Amino acid sequence: MRKYLCLFLIMMFFYGNSSYAIINDDFADKTLNKNLKIHEYKNNLIIDDLITENFIQKYKNENYKQNIFIIDDFANKNLAEYKNEKFISYIPLNFKNFQKINLKLKPEKDITTKDKNLKEGSSINFVLTEDFSYNNKYYKKGTILKSKIENISQNHAFGIPANLELGNFKIDNTTIDGILKIQGADRSIWVIPAGYIGCCFFGAGILIFPVRGGHAKLNKNKIYNFSINDFS
Repeated sequence: MRKYLCLFLIMMFFYGNSSYAIINDDFADKTLNKNLKIHEYKNNLIIDDLITENFIQKYKNENYKQNIFIIDDFANKNLAEYKNEKFISYIPLNFKNFQKINLKLKPEKDITTKDKNLKEGSSINFVLTEDFSYNNKYYKKGTILKSKIENISQNHAFGIPANLELGNFKIDNTTIDGILKIQGADRSIWVIPAGYIGCCFFGAGILIFPVRGGHAKLNKNKIYNFSINDFS
């Protein structure tokens, strides 16, 4: 009890003898008058020699070159070979004549993503299985149609299948816009659910997850078809 009483007396001593210092503000003394009114402040004008009349008169008669052109030697040197180049003008598509055409073809040989030499950019040849008309040109059955692999992805665990995308189709010098997509067997539909369910039984699902999806294949005895746009 005595400790709390002593602490209380000490606090009362300090609070009772506290004083506040008064600080004189010289700026306030000069600015404020006796009636506590702020004196009106006058802005000092800044004189800019650049816009004075003397400066304007001094340079009034100076002759300056106008329309200064910058000569790019690098551009002139590199573009010289293209001066006589004739560029193809843009021809808008006529959507009134738009129609879908079914193109039927089959590969010259069997193709599969198992082949390690199969890469993006590899050429794949097809044969037309029926007569074909495109851009006012007629092509007979048996005509060779060339294509390139635009995208290829291998199969993976969890039943993910391989994918093969073919594009850049050409007959003679005519390019046909279209993509032929081939996908392997998608086993992820049953591998993933069965794997998670199997994990509930002492982790047996771990043995199912490594199952890979099927390879993408092109069979030379199978006819493939895809739709292309014709604006002819």
